Amino acid sequence: MDLGLALSHDALHFHEPIRGFRFVPAREQPDGPTGFGPALMQGQGMENLGERTLYWYSLWRGTDGSGVRLVSWPRDRFSALKPFHPAAAQAVSCLVQVVEGPVRLYANASGLGAESRLRVSLLDDAFAPVPGFSGADAVVLAADAFRAPVRWPGGDALPARPARLRIEVRFEGLRPEDARLHALYLGA
Repeated sequence: MDLGLALSHDALHFHEPIRGFRFVPAREQPDGPTGFGPALMQGQGMENLGERTLYWYSLWRGTDGSGVRLVSWPRDRFSALKPFHPAAAQAVSCLVQVVEGPVRLYANASGLGAESRLRVSLLDDAFAPVPGFSGADAVVLAADAFRAPVRWPGGDALPARPARLRIEVRFEGLRPEDARLHALYLGA
């Protein structure tokens, strides 16, 4: 039994976002129990430590000394959003509600450089640009970072009004397909 990923929107029905994807294949694990096929188990042992995400697992029905094992990857970079069809305009947006301020936005992105970048804008809940946070005032990210602060010319905090905002991220440049958006964080 391999370790993969299953998602649920209701904690009752689960699906694999990428069918058959294994992030730790059992066949590569030595010290498996005799008489059983290779199988792994996990117990939600996961932590972000510095710039790494750590995930602990073990052999199912392990032998003496098989112990707890560890796999790691760059922090919060298990997956990413990237352009599906680079020739067309590519953007993603998500709705957020600012409850108490000041709230700041941070981006976890890779593959950025002179030929690929991300443009971050704010829109209201009707998709209209928020003055001072869109258009010429949008933030362009052109360097890889795990937690890059998004700073608009008018400041680094999201505006208190309108309370419901859309964060829009556009993939731009000669090679937008190189850009990867791993995560957006809201924080103080």
